[in-house]
Amino acid sequence: MNYIELKNISKKFSNNQVLKNINLNVKSSEFLVLVGPSGCGKSTLLRTIAGLETPDSGDVIIAGVRVNSVQPQDRNLAMVFQSYALYPHLSVYDNLAFSLKLKKVSDTEIKKQVLETAHFLQIESFLDRKPKALSGGQRQRVALGRALVKRPPLILFDEPLSNLDAHLRQQMRLEIKRIHQQMNCTVIYVTHDQVEATTMGDRIVVMKQGEIIQVDQPTKIYESPQNTFVAGFIGSPEINILSGEFNNLKMNNIEIGIRPEYLRIQEKAGYQNTGTAVINYIENLGSHNLYHLTQNDVKIRVLQSPVEGASVGQKIPLYVKAEKIIRFDAQTKMRLQD
Repeated sequence: MNYIELKNISKKFSNNQVLKNINLNVKSSEFLVLVGPSGCGKSTLLRTIAGLETPDSGDVIIAGVRVNSVQPQDRNLAMVFQSYALYPHLSVYDNLAFSLKLKKVSDTEIKKQVLETAHFLQIESFLDRKPKALSGGQRQRVALGRALVKRPPLILFDEPLSNLDAHLRQQMRLEIKRIHQQMNCTVIYVTHDQVEATTMGDRIVVMKQGEIIQVDQPTKIYESPQNTFVAGFIGSPEINILSGEFNNLKMNNIEIGIRPEYLRIQEKAGYQNTGTAVINYIENLGSHNLYHLTQNDVKIRVLQSPVEGASVGQKIPLYVKAEKIIRFDAQTKMRLQD
């Protein structure tokens, strides 16, 4: 069942067309991620769903009701921002209780819901503190708590982890997924980080210049990108997009994409030799190395376990898992069917 339906949504700021005829359905209890480069329209689309922006044309339908003229506070949703949006003069308890007080919920019920939410997020120990006395991760938990305390069926996240360090981002990704699973709510999550997108989303919406380019499950987008933009945006390290000649393929009208993990610099069963290459640089990623190579003036990245004796400047054989090669039309950049 679709909980949200977006029909022909367009939005312009001055002469800048930010959203172009967007059509999208979000299923009930789904975790949907909007991803794309800065300025692609993903935050504007989220704010349109929230009611913070009004579309120039098209319909926003939530739970079967057209809500274009419904105020944000009446849309039965919560939103978590990048900036935390906490009241600095209020304690954590009062920040959590604020929206319930506006709705004139009884003090007894407010206390019950605040304490339940605080326990859920493991923030009971600092309910009496002000936001300035909290770490970044603790502030983000309080911002989550302000959204969750209302028990909304829909939560919108606008790049909520951008201000956190890598360790905290990883922790909060797991926390947000746990909340989604336990609350069984619908989530729309905006990020420019493709790692967040692929690890968190049930489906991913890839956007570019105000348009939806591809919508699918993370694995399908990774393995079968619709065009070279999606192929290059999703995946880390970035996919190799090659033209000219590779693996005995003369590519006059096509380009090929091959992910770094499907290349090797030592012989392996199921891989074909594709000539030799020169090692330009080696990045140590811990359990794996990222080898930056040059083959016939073409730069290629290879991701694999460290190879003993491999060094910069060395000429080495290059192998490819041929069935993982993705073919694209050189002019349109669209994926060609196998």
